[in-house]
Amino acid sequence: MSNLRDLLGIVSEDTLKASAAPDDTSKIARLPSEGYCVQYITAYCGATCQEYNTNYYYMQYPNWCAPDGTCDIIFEIWGGGGGGGSSCCCSRGVPAGSGAYAYKRLVGSQYAGCAYQIEVGEPGCGRMGSQCGDPGNYTSVSGPGLTNFCADGGPAGCSCCFLCCCTANYISLSNCPYGCCACYYGADGGSRGVPGYTYMWCYDNHCWNKQMIAYPGGLVNGKGGWLPGNQCENSGCGYCLMHWAVDQLHWGGAHSQSNYVPGVGGASGWTCSGGCCHGQNGNPGMVRISYKYDENL
Repeated sequence: MSNLRDLLGIVSEDTLKASAAPDDTSKIARLPSEGYCVQYITAYCGATCQEYNTNYYYMQYPNWCAPDGTCDIIFEIWGGGGGGGSSCCCSRGVPAGSGAYAYKRLVGSQYAGCAYQIEVGEPGCGRMGSQCGDPGNYTSVSGPGLTNFCADGGPAGCSCCFLCCCTANYISLSNCPYGCCACYYGADGGSRGVPGYTYMWCYDNHCWNKQMIAYPGGLVNGKGGWLPGNQCENSGCGYCLMHWAVDQLHWGGAHSQSNYVPGVGGASGWTCSGGCCHGQNGNPGMVRISYKYDENL
């Protein structure tokens, strides 16, 4: 018997059932919390960290224990985003790249009660006053059933003088100065990090110019993407630009809160006619753990 949704053609019962079915490749439910308990492990100080000293356990979480009766665990990890480059005199910047994303599923009652060591990737620093920021750091989980399970942090962003001297519009991709874009290891699947890029038009109106802030896969899609931020002022450190860009994702909380969007690359500084602007820090990594209890217990 048809219902109103079917008759209107907006969404059918079959569509609803398909959206809740496990993905054919990853075997992970498209609605992650369906039937699972979900726990998020984030950097203690969120996206406002100034001191990334793991001695204070801002980033390390030893001995997460799978609850008794657990029969199915899904670990998801995001590496820290790279830091943006600083700018002086007259130069323009390319934002940093995002961290990688990876997932690993462990099925079986033998993992109940097991302890896992978690390290959340530190964000790359963008406040060092150098032309390029620092790359983000890896996020990892180690323990029974896992081998070298980690997601690299994103490459740093840089500022360059030549971006001021163009004669035509063009796109400048981040050159990943610290190596290739972020990779992942020891996983069932995932996605590599996304490089940041700058969209530069040589017009007097700087509002044509954009920094495309990179975000990782595993949040709203499988591969990640870019969040456009307009560079309207002649000089800027990218703080507001990064806020506006990240808010477009509609995932998690504000840029400066503990429920930050993980793995986002930091904006780089832009300057014109003197002065200096520091780049923005990337966002830390994150770990999401989904686990299910044995229904027969």
